Formats: sequence, structure tokens, C-alpha cells
Amino acid sequence: MTDKQQVLSVLMPISTALLNEPSRLTVSALHDVIQTLDSSVLQELGKYVIFPLFYTLRLPLQDNNKQDLLTDICRCLEYFLSRTTVSQWDIFRDIFSCVTCKLGSPEAKGRVCDLSEELKLAIVKVLQALVRSGTKSIHNKLYSAASLPPMGHAVTVLLWLAEHEQARELKIVAMECLLQLSQADNKYKDSMSMYGDTFSSFLPGISMSLCRIVKGDSRQGQGVIVKALEVWWKIVCLVVGDAALSHHQTTNNNFPDAVDERIKGLVVERTEEWVKSTTSKLVILVKQIATLKTHSNWRVRMALVKWAEMLLKSCSRSMSESVSVFLEVLVCLLIDEYDSVSTQCRRVLTQYNKTCEDSSEARPLTEILEENLYALTTSLPRQIRMADEEEKLAVVNLLGGYLALLGPNVNSLLRSFSHLKRLSLALVQSLEIDCTDLKIIEERTTISGHEIGIVNSERWNDILKPRKFYQHFRDRNIEKGLLYVCNVLGQYGDIHILIDHFLDLFQETQVYRLAATVIMNEIVAGTVLCQNPGKELFPDYCTGSTYNPPSAVQNIIRMLIDEYLSSFNLTTSVKEKSQFKSRTSVKHSLLLAESGVTTSPRLAVSSDTPSVAVLNRNIMQICLFIEGIGTVAKVLGEDFKPMLIKVLYPLMEKLGDGSAYISSSAYLTLIDICKACHYRSIEELIMENADYLINEISLRLRHLPDNLQTPLVLQAMLHHSSERLLPVVHDTILEILSSLDDHYTDQAVLFMKVLSELTKAVVRWFPHSQKKEETCKETKSASLMDTSESRSERERKSLADIQDFFLDYHKQKQLAKGIISEDEDTDEATQGPDAGDVEEEDEDENKTNQKDLPKHIVAVKEVLLRSRHLLSSASSAQLRLLVLDCVSDACTALQDWKDELLPLIHQLWQPFSLRFDDEEKLVAIQAVSTLRKMADICGDFICRRTFKDVIPKMVNFLTKQAHLSVKSSPAYQYTINYKYQLACLAHIGYIARQIGASVIDVEKLAKSCLPYLSVHQCKPLQEASMTSVQHLIQLEPDLMWLSLHRLYSPSDLVPPAPCFKPVKVFSEPGKSNEFTDNVIKLLPLT
Repeated sequence: MTDKQQVLSVLMPISTALLNEPSRLTVSALHDVIQTLDSSVLQELGKYVIFPLFYTLRLPLQDNNKQDLLTDICRCLEYFLSRTTVSQWDIFRDIFSCVTCKLGSPEAKGRVCDLSEELKLAIVKVLQALVRSGTKSIHNKLYSAASLPPMGHAVTVLLWLAEHEQARELKIVAMECLLQLSQADNKYKDSMSMYGDTFSSFLPGISMSLCRIVKGDSRQGQGVIVKALEVWWKIVCLVVGDAALSHHQTTNNNFPDAVDERIKGLVVERTEEWVKSTTSKLVILVKQIATLKTHSNWRVRMALVKWAEMLLKSCSRSMSESVSVFLEVLVCLLIDEYDSVSTQCRRVLTQYNKTCEDSSEARPLTEILEENLYALTTSLPRQIRMADEEEKLAVVNLLGGYLALLGPNVNSLLRSFSHLKRLSLALVQSLEIDCTDLKIIEERTTISGHEIGIVNSERWNDILKPRKFYQHFRDRNIEKGLLYVCNVLGQYGDIHILIDHFLDLFQETQVYRLAATVIMNEIVAGTVLCQNPGKELFPDYCTGSTYNPPSAVQNIIRMLIDEYLSSFNLTTSVKEKSQFKSRTSVKHSLLLAESGVTTSPRLAVSSDTPSVAVLNRNIMQICLFIEGIGTVAKVLGEDFKPMLIKVLYPLMEKLGDGSAYISSSAYLTLIDICKACHYRSIEELIMENADYLINEISLRLRHLPDNLQTPLVLQAMLHHSSERLLPVVHDTILEILSSLDDHYTDQAVLFMKVLSELTKAVVRWFPHSQKKEETCKETKSASLMDTSESRSERERKSLADIQDFFLDYHKQKQLAKGIISEDEDTDEATQGPDAGDVEEEDEDENKTNQKDLPKHIVAVKEVLLRSRHLLSSASSAQLRLLVLDCVSDACTALQDWKDELLPLIHQLWQPFSLRFDDEEKLVAIQAVSTLRKMADICGDFICRRTFKDVIPKMVNFLTKQAHLSVKSSPAYQYTINYKYQLACLAHIGYIARQIGASVIDVEKLAKSCLPYLSVHQCKPLQEASMTSVQHLIQLEPDLMWLSLHRLYSPSDLVPPAPCFKPVKVFSEPGKSNEFTDNVIKLLPLT
């Protein structure tokens, strides 16, 4: 609407109603009307709007409904002020005073009244719109000395809201209003001196309050911190900025003499002394705000970069004491993980460097960086030890930023011995590795990595890289920062100087060895690699270092690998230490005997035992050596192939190590080598270099006491290869078997690990399903070729085959039951007119069959033959466990070769059956698992001997333990007897079903299993018993039905006819007992 009369006819009734009876509906109607008015009309008729709103706003608060009304009034007034200008000082002053007093009374010492957050937000927005709508004449009066008290009250209230309120929007709007009140972004540039003079009185309070907000609770949100930083630097630049101070000196802004004396005490003159005193105090706040460089939110770090940039640009002279802090912030964030932050820092530092070069008074940036770097490296060890994690991260990032900013100029520092020594000591002392954790030596190798390729390598990522823990910090970002420092040194520094110096530290003392190794590895990585791609100040140096040509790098790397390999075999277990001491003592005694000197045993063998910390340190040292080799492979790429002959055998040796840390490191390093040398998998790497590895194994086996880790190489090869390796290592396997025969008393465990891995490899390489599929294919092709044969001939052949099968089955049954011996069977077979010819034919056939056996079958047979003697070893429970595991895998490998397996089982049986009485229950548990595997494969061949030699032992143990486990405490489940009890109970039913138990045997087994159906037994024992009973039900359902009814009978058993006698059971029909729940689940299965 543009007609004034029409507008008045609409406004007057609403304004009158608002004055007489204020209500939210009236305010809403007024708001709707002014939204339709033109700005020019609204400006002319503003008194009809502002007077009723202002009058109603001054009414005292009575209840919450009144607060809602005032909120609507403030929103309407804000909208009105945003579209108009206020040129009358009286109106501006009244509204300003009313609004600020509504928030908080001046007598309340800055505290805000108890209002709703919505009302506070609306009032602050009104104040912001009011200041924005004031004309220049209004500003001249508002920012005069006479207005300092109301202005100070407004500033105090806004700071209280920004600091103590919980609502984020209210805090941000309060700071925006404060910024609007300061006029730091005002378009009237000629009045900036006046604004600065006014706000110089409030600068201490504003700067400290905003600093507290910045350093406050992180839960307030990144938006609040970002806004506080923005307001801080803008108001500081307004008051003590170089341009503001120079403009203030050229203008004369003396306050009139008519001002009250009390108000004159509030006026601040920005003299040189005041500026110097104020900026020296601001340094404290600047340092506190600078700690945000380690804030987790990148937007806060970006705002901090803007804060440092503007203060460095606008206050470099007035705040000269804080310039170093601003530079530290920018240098620290130069290596930020977010590109936007690091790019902004790079741009600001580049501009500042140009400014320094153009100015004759400013010092060169490089000189400043070198001095700061020297001071930082001096204090770094102390700060790493004493500061908190955030401060440590800031210091490390600052060090990385200094080196990255110096770039190629870092070589001038490295050529100074004092600089190099301080830097190296700072790094090695910061990167001290903590070796006190028991997990390092406790974690054992978990076999993994089958069929993992490099091209399609999703699975090898599951093998975790051993984590390093440091003595002085736990934050991984600090580790990344320190490693980045090493990368930058390798990228820009002279590698000859660096490696030579850190090798001296490595050899100087054992304390620095681990850290020096880490540093050298990262320096080598930095020669051609960048820790953070795209973050370099000098992109020309990213693809390689000017000071490190490839030939020089390769020479250094060869020297480093030789140094690593010379210290590769460290003691990693007490067992290795004892073996080494025994070998040393034997050699020492032999030498003394030759020379005719006698000595006491105490002199010959030292009694010292390495501590856990020493063993952990050795393990970590070997891991670092291995990681270094992987780093070298990444650096050299295909040029690493000539070095394979040096490193492959030691790496394969460590791959088979028992320590999880060492084996995982070796595996990941081999992955890196495969990538660098373009091998598709570790299997291909082994196959391509198998001849070299086999030759090394053969040579070292001849001197086994000095090369006890040699069998581990073959173990690793078998584990990570396919069946293509078997022809290559067949002779070596025979050598291992021969060495086992020579060292079965002292090194049987070592060799059995290899043989166990061999049987597992055979099972993996030649699965049972594949054999069946080939047999089915051959049968199918044969049936297709026999289409020309007559039906009668095929039937005659099939009848003969069936007859031979049953005769052979009958003979094997008699052999198994002991009715006839093998000698009698042989005599019967050789009787007859052509006995001599038959015997010769059998011998020839056996030789032919032996020659026709595949190599993997021959190898597994030889392993089983050795297992017979080792199974009764009383010296080592570990050896017996390995042998049982090996027997189980060998049975799986020979399941398609029953003619070879069954005689071996017959020979193994006597020592195997004794394992169920073993003193070590772990051995007995493993024997149960092995028996289950035998039952799966051999079936009824072991039926009679199982129920004669094994089952009675298991039944007796279960019967005895049933009384102990009933109503036992939860602690019982952690005993070894419980674990053996659970193994027997879980497998005994399955074993009986597989070998075909008779009715009498089933009854014996049922008596031992049924007591475990009681609810008073442990839940796992009940479940295992139910599983075994289900297997027994499949064998003899009638017998088990009767046995279950003896425990609990749901109802009376009524005979089907009078001629049958009634069946009586021990339990009362229908009466619940401890067996009821489990018996009810099993009866339907019978």
C-alpha cells in the first residue's frame, strides 16, 4: 500500500488496540500490515508503529504469557528497524536503553534477567537492528564520551550472553550484535578512529571474555568458537591495528570539556604507552588462543589461520611481541591434514615472506625459522616428557612445519654439527619405544595368508601391522608428525650425512637403537616418497631429492641392509637363549679340553636369563629391521630384485617365527616386496626363488646346531605355496626326516612343526572332494565307452566284483577282531600250486604300487611312521600335541588311500591309546579330537580296538567326574578336567556311531552320558550330553528309549496286549525330576 490515508486507516485501529489491550493477536496483525507497506511509507508513518510497540515493550513482566507477547513485539520491532532508519537521537536512545535494561539491569553488575531464550534472542536482534539502522549523526552521539555508560552496559550484557548462555544461536547472535556495535565492519571509514577510541575502553573485557569462550567447553560447538575468533581479531584490529593507530594520530578526537568527571575516568587515550602496555598483555591471550592449532575440527583451525593472518597483516608493528606466535600457528598448521587449511597457511606465509623481502626493516623469514628451529629442537625432549598430549602434538607439528618451510635450506642446518646433534637427539629421545608390555612376547603366530594375492588383496589387509607404543606419548597423531619430520629430512636433506650420523647413534648405545632404526627407515622412505602427498611447499622436490641421486640412495641402502642383516638374529625367547648357551658351553669346553685347561661348570655356563624387557626390545628391533627392508623395497621398486638374494632367506626364516610381531612384520614386508618386484603373490615369489631357498636349507641343515631356525624356512614355504612346490621340496623333506632321525632327542619339536605343516599343506593342496570328482568323471567316461559290451558280460563282472568285495571285507573284519593274524593271512594267500609265482607277483606288485604312489602320499606315510615313536615321548607335552595334530591331518590326507592308511593306524594304535591316560590333560583332549578324525575315516576298522583300549578310559573318567561336576561352581568350568570332560562327552557319541558300536557298547556309553542330562550339571555339559545321546539314538533307538524312560517317564507304559507283562521303570510316571527337561526333548527322537 502506498496511499498514506489508506495506510493510516489501517494502522490507527491496530495501534490503538495495542495501546489499550496488548495481545499477541494484535501484534501479529500489526506485523502483517507493516509487511505489506512500502519502505518509504513505513519510514514516514513509523511513529504510528514504533510508539505502541515501544510503549508495550516498557511494560513490566508478570508471567510467561507476557514474555511470549514481548517476544512477538521484539520480532515486529526488529522487522520495522531492518527496513527503516532512525535519525532522531531521543527515539534511538530510549529504545537502546529500554532494550539493554530489559536484558539486564545496570545494578545487576552485568548479569542478565531471568528471561526465556526466545525473548533474549529477540531482544538481541532488536538491538542489532537498531544499531544498524542508526544514521551517521546517531553514531556520532552514540560513540561519544557521554554515551560510554549505556554502551558499556550493552557490551557487558552481550558478553555475558555469549559466555554463559547454553543456546548456540543466542551465543552467536550476541557476538554478532557486539561486532555490529563495535562498527568494525562499518562503511564509514572516516569514523573508524571514533569507534576505536570508544571501544578501547572495553578492549580488556571483550578480549578476555572472548578468549574464555574460545577456550571453553568443546560441546558449545565449532560455530561459537569460529565466531568468537572472528569478533576477537576484528575488535583488536579496530583498536590497536597499525592503520587505526596511524589514523588516530593524524586526527584530533578530543572529548568536550562538558563531559562529567566520572565519565572522563572511563575515557581511554590510545597513546604509545597505552598501546605498548595493552599489546604486552594481549600476548598472554594470544598464546592461549594459539593452542587451538590442535583442535579436532578443521573449521576451527581454518578460522585460527584467518585470525593469525589478519593480526599478522594488520597489527605486525603494534603487536610485534605476538608475531612469533602468529608464525608458529601458521607453520604448525602448514602440515594440516586438510588441504584447505594447509593451502591457506602456505599462501599467508608466502605473502609474509614477500613482505619481509620488500621491507628493509623486517628480518628474512629463513633466518627466523632457523633460529626458532634451533630453540625448538633444544626444548623438544623436555616438552615431549612433561607437556600434555595436545601441547606435544602442537610442538611436533611446529617442528614439521619449520622443516617443510625451510625445504632445501635444511641442508645448511645439517652441515652444522650442533644443529644436527640437537635435532637427532630430539628425535631419538622423542621416539623412544616402550618395551615393557607383556603382549609383545606373549602374542604367538596365528597362521594366516593362504591363497592371498597382490592384485586382488582384500584379505591380507586383515593381517595387522604390529603397533609400536612410545614411552612419552600415546596419540597416534604425534607419531605421524614425528615420522613426517623424518620424511622431510629424507626428502630435502643429504642422506649420506643423515644415515651416517644415525648409524653412529645406533652403534653408540643400546638405548637409542630402536628409535634410530625407526628414524633411518623413515628417512629412506622420504628420499622419494612424501608422507602427505600434496602438502609440500616445493612440489619440484616431491618426486625425488636434488641432493640424493638414485645411485647414492642405492649405495646407502645396501650399506643399511648389510647393517640390518648383521644384527638380524637376536634372542627372542628364553628357550633360544638356553639353546645358545648350551651350544656355547659345549664349544667352550671342547676348546678348553684341547688346550688342557679345566674349568668349573659355573664358568662354562652363565646363569643370567634375559628379562622380559630385553626380549621385547629384541623382538621390536627385529620388527623394525624387517619394516626397514619393506621400506627399501617400496623406494627402489624393481631395482630391489638384485637384493632379494640377501634378504629373502632371512625374511622367510622370520615368517615362520613363533612371535606374532615378527611373523606379521615379515609377511607385510614380503607383500611390499611382491608389489615392488611385480610378483602376483608370495607363492609366486617363493616359486621363482625356490631353488635358492632349497639350496640354503640343505646347506644349513648340515650344521643344524648353528642354524636351528632353518626348518622354519621350509615350514613357511609350505604354508604359503601351492602343490607346485611339492616336487621341488621333496628331497628337502627327506632331508628333514633324516635330520629328525638324528636329532629326535633334542630337536624333535622343531622338526615336527615342519612335518605338521607338511600334512596340513597336503590336506589343503589335495582336498578329498577333488578326488571324488575325478573318480566320478572317470566312472562316467568309462560307462560311456562300455556301450558296446553286452549286458550279460557287465552283470558277470559286477557279480565278481561284489563277491571279491565281501571276501575282502570278511578278511579285514577277522583281522580287526584278531581272529586271524596277518601272518596266517599271508600264509593262506601264498598256499596253492602257484604259491611261488603268486609271491613273486605280489612282491613285484608292491614295488610297483610303491613306485606309483604320489610323492605327497609317500611323504605323509613317512611322517606317520616317525610319529609312532614320538607319540610316547615323555620329555615334552608340546611334542605329543604336535604329533597328535599331525596324525589327525595325516588321516585326512590319506582318506582316499585306505590301503596305505589302515596298516599305519594299526602300528600307531598302541602308543596312541596310551595318550588317553596322559598326565597332561591337554594331550588327552587332543587325542579325543584325533580319535574322532580316525573314526570318520577308518570307520569300523578301529571299532574293536577302540572299545577295548579307549572307550573304557573315557567312560570311567566321565562316570567319576559326573559326581564332581554336579552342582559345581562356575570356577569349575576353568579347570583342565572340565575341558577334558566336555571333549569326551561331546565326541563319544559321534565316535560310537561312526565306528558302528554294538548294543552292549551303546548301553555302556548311555550309562556314562545320561547322568549329564541333569539340570544340576553345567549347561555346556548338558548340551554335549544331548548331542552324544542323539548319536546313540541313531544307533539303538529302542535301547535309548527304554534308558530315557528310566530317567523320566511322562506317562504309564501300557502293554499293547494282555499277554505282555507291564514294564516297570525306576521313575514315577508323570512326576518331574532333574532329568525331565532334557528327556522330554530327546524322547521324540527315539
